[in-house]
Amino acid sequence: MHTGLINELHNASQSLESVMNRYTKACAAILGHFEPSSDTANDLLESVLAECSRAFDYEGKLQQAMAFMYRVRNQSPTFVPISVLPPEIISRIFRFSERCCLPESRWKRHVQPKTHLIYPEVASEVCYHWRQIVLGSHDLWSHIDIDITSGSQGRLFSRALEFVAKSNQARIDLHLRVDFYCPDDQRLADFSYSLAPRIQSLNLQCDSRQSFPAYAQSLLAGLFSRIVPGNLRSLCLSSQPEPSFLVTNDSTPPNCDPLLIRTIPLNQLLFEEVLCQVTHMRLSAMYPDWTSRAYVGLIELELETPQNHDIKINVTELELANLLRASPGLRILRFNLNISSKLGIGRYMPEPVKLDHLEIIQLAGKYPSAQKVVLCMIYPGQLPLQMSLEVTENFSLQSPYWVQFVDFISRSKITRLQIQGLGPAPAKIYLDSSEIFPLLPQLQVLTLCDIILGQAREEILGDYDIMSFQALLNGYDHSLPRRDLQLLRLVRCRVYWADFRHMSELHPAQTLILDQCEAIKCRTRERRFLFGRSWSWTNELTNTAMKIYPSARVEISGTSGLFEELDKTQSVSIFRQQ
Repeated sequence: MHTGLINELHNASQSLESVMNRYTKACAAILGHFEPSSDTANDLLESVLAECSRAFDYEGKLQQAMAFMYRVRNQSPTFVPISVLPPEIISRIFRFSERCCLPESRWKRHVQPKTHLIYPEVASEVCYHWRQIVLGSHDLWSHIDIDITSGSQGRLFSRALEFVAKSNQARIDLHLRVDFYCPDDQRLADFSYSLAPRIQSLNLQCDSRQSFPAYAQSLLAGLFSRIVPGNLRSLCLSSQPEPSFLVTNDSTPPNCDPLLIRTIPLNQLLFEEVLCQVTHMRLSAMYPDWTSRAYVGLIELELETPQNHDIKINVTELELANLLRASPGLRILRFNLNISSKLGIGRYMPEPVKLDHLEIIQLAGKYPSAQKVVLCMIYPGQLPLQMSLEVTENFSLQSPYWVQFVDFISRSKITRLQIQGLGPAPAKIYLDSSEIFPLLPQLQVLTLCDIILGQAREEILGDYDIMSFQALLNGYDHSLPRRDLQLLRLVRCRVYWADFRHMSELHPAQTLILDQCEAIKCRTRERRFLFGRSWSWTNELTNTAMKIYPSARVEISGTSGLFEELDKTQSVSIFRQQ
C-alpha cells in the first residue's frame, strides 16, 4: 500500500515539474513579446488577466498540498522531537504556559507589560497535531478572563463563552477585572453565576481609582453564595488603591476603622464556610478580617501592602502570630504589611511560630521593623528553604534588624537566597559577606541586587594583594564547613575586587554572573601614573574573573571594570589594617 502511495506522489511530482516548467516558459514568452502600444496588446492582456485568477487557484491547491506534507512531517520525532511525547504529556506542558490575557494590576510594583504568547489559542495554530491535542484537552480552556468594565459586549466576553464551551465540565479558574467604571450587566452576572459551582480558583482584580464598586460587591456576593464549599482552593483579591477589609453585612469586626470596611451582601456563615477551605490565598489591599477562618489551613499566604500611602492596613504581632499558627502546614509566605506595636493587655510578645513545612519566604522592604518581627517570630523546619528579602540598611551586627536576620538564617536550611538592596538612589546597601554567608553551608543559589561587596583598599601586588598572597602561602582553611554554592548572580552591584577575590564563601562551583555591575580596583593617584594604567580595566575583567573561578562558567553582561582613587593617607591606613 505505502509503495503505491510513494510512487503516486513521485509520478505526480514529476508531472507537476514538467508542467510548471512549460507554464513558466509560456508566461515568460508573453512577457517577452508584450508591447503596450502594439495591436496585439489587448488580446495578450485579457489572456493574462484571465490566467491570473486561475493561477491563484493553482497556488491555493499547492499550499493545501504543502499543508498535508507539513502535517506528516510535524508528526515525525526526527523533525519535531516533542511529537514523540504522548498527547497527555504535551497537554500537561501547555498547562504551565501563560493563559491569562488580562493586564497585570497597574498598582503592583515592577509590573512589566505582557508581550508573551497567550495559550491555548496560539498552541492550536502551530500545527495539526498540536491543534488536535489542544482541542481535546478541556483543562486548557478552563481559565476564564472577564473584564467587568467592558461587560458582555466586549471581545473578552465572547472569548469567555468560547472557552467555557470548549472546557466541557472542567474546573474553572475565573479572573475578574474592574477598571475605571463598573456598569450593571445582568447577562455577565448570569454567566458568572453559572460558572460558580465549577470555580476552583477566583481572582478579583480592582484597578479602579475609586472605591470598590457596588456592582462588583454584589457580583462577588452572588459568586460566593453559589460556590460549592471545598471546590474553591485558591483566592486572589486585589483592590488598589482603596485598601479595605472585606466583611459581610451581618458581621462587624472589632477594633476596625469603619472607613476601611467594605461590606458585601452575604451571610457570614456561608462566607466563612467557603473561605475556610481555601488553601492558597493572595491578598493585596483587600483582606478578610484578621480573625476570619479564611486564614486556617493555608498552604500559601501572600499579604501585600496598599500602594496608597495615605491609608495603612496594620496587623498586630499577636494577630500575625495567630494567622501563622492557624496554618501549620504553610509552605509559601510572602509578607509586605506594616506591623503595629499594639500587643494587647500586658504587652507580651507572642510565642514563636513553628512552620515545619515552610519552603518559600519573601519579605518586602517597605516596613523594615515588620521584617524584623517576622524574622524573630518564625522558626522554619529543616526543609530546604528559598528566601527573598529587600533590605534598607547597611549590614551591622549592632543593628537589631541584622541580628534577627543572622539568627533566622542560623536556624534555617536556606538553599536559595536573594537579597535586594533598597538604598536611596544611587546609593547601594553594604553587606559583610564574612559575617553572613559562612552561616549558610547549604546555600546553592545566591542572587544579590544593588549591593556593595568589599571595601575600598589598594591592590599592592596587582592580581594578588597582601591578604590574598598570604592566604595563598598559608593554604586555605580546610576546617571551614563544606559549601554547596553553585551559582552566584550579582545584579547592579558595586564589587571591590581586592576583597571580592578572597571571599571564598562567595566562590560558586558552576556559574558566576555579573549583570550591570561595577567591578572596582583601587589605587592611589601616584601609583596610577606609576603603573601607567588607563582608567578602566573592562577588557581584562573576564580573564581576571576566571582566575578566581577557574572551574566555573563566567557570564558578564553590561559590567564595567573601573578604577577608584584613594588618597595617600587612606591607602596607608588600609595597608596597616592588612
